[in-house]
Formats: sequence, C-alpha cells, structure tokens
Amino acid sequence: MIASAVAAALLLSTLATSQAKTPACAKPCQCAMRLKRRFDVYKGEMETAIEKAAQQQRALRSLVLAAAASTGRNRAKILPVLAAAGAIVKRCEEDLKAHQQTHATAHAKVSIARELLTALGKIASNKGEYKAILDGSGQFNPATKSAETFGQIKEDATCATADTEADDAMTRATEKEDEVPDVANKIVLTNQCVRTAGTACTGSTSFGASGSISYKLTVSNDAVVVYTPFSTDHSAPSPVTKADFKIATAAIAAANTELKNLRATPDLATCTKDIRVFNTIKGEHAFKLMALKALANKPDAEKVDSSDSAALQLSVDEAYGTNGGDYVNGFWKDIDSTPVPKADGAAETTEDLRNRLAADAHSEGIARLFLKTLVDEEKKQKTKQKVDETKSEDCSSKKENECKGECVLVDGVCKPAAEKGEEESKEKDGKAASTCAGRDKKHTAPLRAANGMEKNAKILLF
Repeated sequence: MIASAVAAALLLSTLATSQAKTPACAKPCQCAMRLKRRFDVYKGEMETAIEKAAQQQRALRSLVLAAAASTGRNRAKILPVLAAAGAIVKRCEEDLKAHQQTHATAHAKVSIARELLTALGKIASNKGEYKAILDGSGQFNPATKSAETFGQIKEDATCATADTEADDAMTRATEKEDEVPDVANKIVLTNQCVRTAGTACTGSTSFGASGSISYKLTVSNDAVVVYTPFSTDHSAPSPVTKADFKIATAAIAAANTELKNLRATPDLATCTKDIRVFNTIKGEHAFKLMALKALANKPDAEKVDSSDSAALQLSVDEAYGTNGGDYVNGFWKDIDSTPVPKADGAAETTEDLRNRLAADAHSEGIARLFLKTLVDEEKKQKTKQKVDETKSEDCSSKKENECKGECVLVDGVCKPAAEKGEEESKEKDGKAASTCAGRDKKHTAPLRAANGMEKNAKILLF
C-alpha cells in the first residue's frame, strides 16, 4: 500500500513538473535570450542530424568499397546491409532537405528579432538625462545645466545579467510555451521635478534655490502608466509621455511564427540511426529482401512472403550471429579490416578500410579495385586467345586419322572443335536468311498502277 502511494506521488510530481511552464520573459534582453534558447532546440537537432548523416554516408561508402573488394560468401553477407544502408541514407537526406528551408527561415527571423530586442535592451538601460538647475538668481539658465547625456546609448553596451536569463538548454517539451511578448513597444519620456531639498514640485509652489528639472528617455510596454508633469508623484523619475515604438513588433511576431513551424516538424530521428547497430538494419525491407536473395539462395525473389520467414531467419543468423551477435565484432570488424589499395610513392599498397574513411580515399580505392578487375579480364582474354591459337596450330598439323579429341575433320581439314561449331552456326544463319529471302520473293505479286506502268509490290499474307 505504501509502495503504491509513493508511486502515485512520484507520478503526480512528474506530471506537475512536465506541465509547468517557464515564466514569460519580461525584458528585452531576457526575451532575446529566450528566443535563442528556444531556437537552439531545433538548431541542436539539425546539427546532430547533419553529423549523424555524415556517419551514415561513411558507413554506406565503406560497404560499397568492401563489396567491391570481396567475393563469394563475404560479398553475399555485405549485400543485405548495403541495401538497408542505402534506404536509411535516402530517408535521412529527404528529411534534411524538407527541414532545411523551414530551419533557414526560422534562423533568419529569430536572429532579426534577437538583434532588435538586444538593441531595445540597450536603450532601456540608458542612464542618460537632461537636467537643469536653478542658478543663483532663481532662474533656469542653460549655462547651469548639470547633465546633458539625454538619449545617449553606448554602442558597446551589453545586456546586464539582471536584465537577461541563463543560457540553459531547453527541450521540445520545455520550449513549448507561450509566445515571446512584445515587451518594448513604447518609447517613454520620464520627468522629475525637485522644488528644493529633494521635495517634489506641487501646484504653484515656487522653486527653491536648489530646485531642478530633469528628463530621461527609455522604452517600456503598453502597461506603462503616464503621469501629469510636475505632479506630487515626481519625487522620483516618472513617465510623463509615451508613444508607439514598434521597431521589433513585427520581427517578434515573425520569430514566434517560425518557432511554431519548427515545433510542427519531425525531430530528424531518421538521421540518428546508426547503420553499425544490428537493430537499425534488421527491420528494413531492403535488408530482408536482399538477405533472401543473397543468403537464402532465392536470387529471383522480389518480395518476402511469410513462408520465407524460417529460411530467412536461419540465413541471417548464420551470417551475422543469433540476434546479430556477430554483427559488430564479426561483420563490421571484417569490413573495417578490408585492404584498400592506395598509392605509395611510385608503387601501390593497401591500408585497412578503417583508416581510409574520407570520400576521396573511398573513390580511389574503388577505382583501383575496378582497374585491377579490368586488367585481370584482359589477361584472361589474352591467355584464352593464345590457347585457342595453339590448339589451331596443333590440329592443322594432324593427318586425317590423327584428327581426334579436341580436333575434328572439316572438309578434309583438321580444325579445333570450337571452329567447327562456329562454322556450323554461320551456315545455319545463312540458310535461314536464304529461306526468308526466297519467301519474300515467292509472295511478290505484280500490281498495275493507274497509269498502266507495272510495279512490284509485296503482299502481306496472314
């Protein structure tokens, strides 16, 4: 019973935590940081996806190269994984392409809003003022002003720590909150009137010897309350007028919209799949089909039926171990150890595939392997031609009673049996052509044209 109560309490605590919202930002610099933190969720997903996509591409290239370098059973084991890897890479590429425009647009809109909010934060933190004090004769004399920094903003000013928030990482769950508000859409003029000795100006009361008037400029939002100038409330700087200052309003709205669009996109999980993990590839249709073809001895199969399950499972277990137990330390270990040809000065040497992961190294290795295949094929052809020529010479020197075995007598001349076969094929082709020509001629009938001239025309007989 106690255990159930504890479990229930933990569940309620978890739900309360997951449902709690981050308090809305209230200051320009804080909102600029909030936009960064929210966009960084999707920026991090994109960066991770791009990094993982590059790993997938390297694994795919490695499989292609290893397949080119292998033969027989070793190549057969590579083919199902190669097919699955291609399917995974394709889906990742499609998802990345679909995200790129949305991500780029959001990045641009959020960046603009952050820049404007940061600028508004600098204006809000402006300490400049215009202050005029009474001179000795009780008059406001411009020469007696003690401050004239009104409206001055330092270009290198930064957001104060108290005006922003920590750059802590968010998740898709914690990022999903209310929109960033339009926090600084009013420009405000503040006024402070001091009659004497720190007392506020009231009604028609005269200024004292130390009286002063000062003005400051700042930004705020629609909630700012404007007071009547020189009222009793002005023992401290107070807003006396405000006006629209919506230089960031549209940018903030656009940033909120793009963050909403990003939130609606998938999380690019397709690009985080690791091809070197057996569970990643075993469920791929391309893997199953190619395993059936290459490992289960059904090369003509183009679909996987339920009746193939037992044979398919047996073949996969034999190739990669039960439940893929040999996939990492067996299959991929062999892939990584594949000798890849490369140049070494004026000679060619090999190096393990694990050390030749760059795209140009893969391309060079495959090109050299194909070149070796071409050279080997050319050598075999030349050897065969030489053997045929030797046989021809051996047969031509034999008499009729000696023309046996690989030699046959053709029109009194001893020749290799292969040459007789070629001549018989040519003779058959000639007879076939002659028969067709005779048939065409046989079924040609004379036709008379309207002008009385005779012409030959072929009549099709069905």
